[in-house]
Amino acid sequence: MDKKQEFLALVKDNKPRELSQMSWDKAIEYFLEWNAVDRRALRECLREVIDLAWRFESSAAASASQLDTDLVQHLRMAPHDLMMSDDLTEKIKPAVAQVRSELFGSPHPPFAALEEAIQWLEQTAAEQAAQARANNQAPEALKQTILDMLEKYRDLTGETVDNPFKLELLEYVEPGNQWVRRMPVWGRTSLNPER
Repeated sequence: MDKKQEFLALVKDNKPRELSQMSWDKAIEYFLEWNAVDRRALRECLREVIDLAWRFESSAAASASQLDTDLVQHLRMAPHDLMMSDDLTEKIKPAVAQVRSELFGSPHPPFAALEEAIQWLEQTAAEQAAQARANNQAPEALKQTILDMLEKYRDLTGETVDNPFKLELLEYVEPGNQWVRRMPVWGRTSLNPER
């Protein structure tokens, strides 16, 4: 008996009673299509199939029950999309951990939910704006002098020079709100570290 047949025998007898047969069969089918069973422990594969089947089940239930929410939030994900999502999530984990370490000083963000992330983002932006304004009085006079000199340069040479002080904006959308919000980000801060 090859590993695939062993796997099928194992999953056949381990379907959780609460799961629909359709979700269970779909999870097995997609798992076999997208995962190399012969190179992995069968018990680990079984746990992943059960998890995938529950995700299919909850996705179907969510799409059936959320008729009054925003269309994008309740569109049902196809099994292929769930598998691809898992695969892509695994592939970007190292890069996400690196970015979080640079921004937060830890691979874990200082928030657990989307609402907390929005609150953190707004609070951080407000703190950085306040600090930038406090540190900006002398540079503001210098900035005005530079702009005046650029204008004089344009008048003398006829050449157009881009404004070197163009404001950088970070765009985000709050849940339940269709409008994009923009907030200024300041150079060499956690919201705009590349400047």
